[in-house]
Formats: sequence, C-alpha cells, structure tokens
Amino acid sequence: VVNKSNKKDLEKKENFKIESKLDFEKKLLEKYVLGTILFPFSDNNKNFSIIKDVLSEEDFKDYLNKKLFIAIKTLYQNNEKIDLINIIKFFDSKEINFFTNYFEELLNLMPTSNCLSHYVKILKKINCLVKLRDCLLDISVKINQNKFSFKNDFLKLIEFLKETVNNLILYLEGEEKELYEKNFDELVKLTVERLELFRNAERNL
Repeated sequence: VVNKSNKKDLEKKENFKIESKLDFEKKLLEKYVLGTILFPFSDNNKNFSIIKDVLSEEDFKDYLNKKLFIAIKTLYQNNEKIDLINIIKFFDSKEINFFTNYFEELLNLMPTSNCLSHYVKILKKINCLVKLRDCLLDISVKINQNKFSFKNDFLKLIEFLKETVNNLILYLEGEEKELYEKNFDELVKLTVERLELFRNAERNL
C-alpha cells in the first residue's frame, strides 16, 4: 500500500535517481573535455582553440572543473602555454596537491584530441537536459507550494523551454533530433493545458 507519505518518499528517490544519473554523466563529460584539451604530446593551445567559441565556464558545474577551465582559458587568452606548470599558478597552496592528483586522473581517462569536438557536443547536450530537468523540478516545487504565478512565471517558462530545446536540437542527430523537433510543439501545448487547469483551479479557491 502506497500512502501519501510513502508516495512522497518514492518521488524524492526517483528525482534523486534522475538527478544523480544526469549529474554523473555531466561531471564525467566535463572531465573528458578537460582531459582531451590537456592530452599529453599534443598542442594543448591548439586543442583549446577548437572549442574556445563553443564552451564557457558556465558549461562546467563541478568547482574544480570550472576553475581548471578558467585557468586554461586565461592562459590561452594571454598567449601563454597551457601546461601543468602554468595551470598550477591558479591554485592556492592548499589545492595544489589535490589538483596534481586530479590532473593525473584526467589524463588516465586516456581521451584523445581527435574526440574533443565529440565530447564537447555531448557535454552541451547534457547541459541542456540538466537545465530542462532543473526547470521542471523548480516548477513542480513552486506548484506544490502554491508559489507558481501564472501571470509572472508562465511566459518565462515557455520562452525558457523554447530556447533550451532549440539549443538542445543543435547537438542532436538523426531520430533523436526528429523526435525533439516533432514533439516540442506538443510539449508546449500540453504544458499550456496543464497550467490552464492550474490557473482555473487557482481562481476557484
């Protein structure tokens, strides 16, 4: 028997599974991208030049990955060599030992520079999915707490969905791309219908 309390626990566990899987994949892809840029015996500055206009620090959620990306980007912009010696300068004394071990961990992933564009594409795709997930979870929380304002939040939600899904489609191919393109209008329509029901219920309170 599933009572209200058990149902809430199950929902929390299910949300945690979704969040854990996406965030795990995102962190792993962040590491692959960074490991590929820093691939030994390759031109790291040239590697970064391939993706400099595609990625920003906002694409990295993990603190260490974000800080490492900023260091790499700064070195590139200053026409300095991207290597361990120069990167270490961006970390304080408490972080250096941990970072050097992490640097070795990145290289042990054995990424290759030939795959950099592919890794970046997957990371951008996962970033869009994370944004969609976080948005929908936030809306669910607002609705459950009676804090969702149809007047203030609805148009922002639709614009966000359009922008994020359109960005997501850029990084999809084949059947997956067709699926999102085909079903996006249906997604918006369904969202409108659900929120219209919510608004009507809100008016009757």
